[in-house]
Amino acid sequence: LNVNPVNSNNMSKFITKMTKADALAPIVALESTVVAGRTYQAYKRGKWDEARERFIEETMGSVTVICADKTGTITCNKMEVKHLYCANIENLAMDIAMNSTAYIEKENNAIIGSQTEGALLLYIGDKGIDYREFRKIGETVQRIPFSSEIKYMLTRYNLNGRERTAIKGAPEIVLKECQNCAFGNDFNPSEILKEIENYQRKGMRCIAFASKEKEGDCFTFEGFSAIQDSIREEVPEA
Repeated sequence: LNVNPVNSNNMSKFITKMTKADALAPIVALESTVVAGRTYQAYKRGKWDEARERFIEETMGSVTVICADKTGTITCNKMEVKHLYCANIENLAMDIAMNSTAYIEKENNAIIGSQTEGALLLYIGDKGIDYREFRKIGETVQRIPFSSEIKYMLTRYNLNGRERTAIKGAPEIVLKECQNCAFGNDFNPSEILKEIENYQRKGMRCIAFASKEKEGDCFTFEGFSAIQDSIREEVPEA
């Protein structure tokens, strides 16, 4: 390959220009020495359009997978609970209401805050349970906000003289904290995770729930939800 020595300042300018092409972002790691050399030669000759087209054509031709931002682009940008598996919807609704910070505007049902939490609040609302009623009489004692490091959210609260701690988050994290389940059968975390994986393979976000009555008690697994941002109707045809 006959490529002239590259001046660092020129290459810096070249790279800056190249990154402006939207089509290059997900595939820049695939460029070969041949493509880069030919493209840079065209750029040096002042033929930027030729350089850009050559790079895109030759590099796109070798692409097998493109990763793109889907939220609100190929999806509806609306999180919805597609499945909720629980033993007692009233207890879980209470935990969902108290162990979250999102809220729903009454006028248009718009979600303010976490879209995932909002989807859960809308779901229990569809079941005839208003989360606002729990928050009116409930008192938060302690809260550990969700973070990507711990992958769960925990809230200890008092409601009508009843102390309760609720936790929600990544199923594998929440299940590690549990010693039993609210369904009355043998607690088998492995089987529960297998069931959850069935929904995850369909692109759904799964959240597990657990609770305990007193500070020294062990957590009881309460159930899980599968939430999805559905694909727009026109996307499959496109």
